[in-house]
Amino acid sequence: MWRAALGGGLLTVFTAAFKMSILGKHFPLFVEGFLTGTNYAVSFVLLQIFGLALATKQPSMTAATFAGIVRQNRGNARWVKIADFVAEITRSQLAAALGNIIAVVIGAIAFEQLWQRMFSKSYLPLKSAQHVYQTLHPFTSGTAFFAILTGVILWMAAMIGGWCENFSVYHRVTEAVAEHPFGRRIGRQRMRCWADILERDLAGWATSISLGYLLGFTPVIASFFGLHIDVRHVTLTTGTLALAAARFGTSSFGADWFYWAVGGIGITFVLNLGVSFSIAAYVALRAYDVPGKEQRQLVGFILKAFLKSPLKFMLPIGPDGEIPAATVREVPDPTSIQP
Repeated sequence: MWRAALGGGLLTVFTAAFKMSILGKHFPLFVEGFLTGTNYAVSFVLLQIFGLALATKQPSMTAATFAGIVRQNRGNARWVKIADFVAEITRSQLAAALGNIIAVVIGAIAFEQLWQRMFSKSYLPLKSAQHVYQTLHPFTSGTAFFAILTGVILWMAAMIGGWCENFSVYHRVTEAVAEHPFGRRIGRQRMRCWADILERDLAGWATSISLGYLLGFTPVIASFFGLHIDVRHVTLTTGTLALAAARFGTSSFGADWFYWAVGGIGITFVLNLGVSFSIAAYVALRAYDVPGKEQRQLVGFILKAFLKSPLKFMLPIGPDGEIPAATVREVPDPTSIQP
């Protein structure tokens, strides 16, 4: 997870840089939304192709597994497995977020330094860099609301990805591709290979592409109706903040607005993660006919488990209370989990 998150953070530097460049051109609304969404979608697809990780993208996909644990277990075994599973999700997302942030900060500084050497000027104009700080303040901007909205968008994208996979399975799309007459020209083996790729990656591609365009078009559609609504994804937002901070250099550390912006990043992470997982878990639990009273008991138990052993939600603590030297586990691809 750490390696994947570091790679995802480095890729996000370029995604954030392209985004700021697109916004600086002041294109017509539709063009701006399409270009921004395409930038996001291409980045998310590349993340999947190269096995990289982006913080908060996983929880909405793993909620079905959470609901399955609730459905298939009873008694004390259920509570233990639920606490362990939520702790694993929290740990993996903390690792992904920290890896993303470390890589995106280092990458943004290197990008800014390289840009100054090549073009003798900063990548971001002064007004754009100042605007980044203003929009990330946790109290004087809509950061909290926008982060909640982004959590909903993360869940919606995962739903679209799951729907596309279910559509493919129900209508036997991969079998149709494998047996398509075009295989007579290029070979049956090649068509079967394409069918295997489609079966393995369809849900992930659909999720990545839909997430990219949902993030890109949401501010544009809101602006069309006269609403000032934006999106706040923790890694992408950190990328823009890092580019702005790199533009001001070490003087950023002496300014209050920098620390307020960092606080906004923390709030964004919590809300992205919490909202996307909560909605997905609620939908999955309803699908399994888990009563509302039992759902509230689950929430209460998870909170008690966190208060009892908060370190367990941050580090892989063993049964004896010690951190194991190495932990190797086979983790299934979250996009392959069927609701």
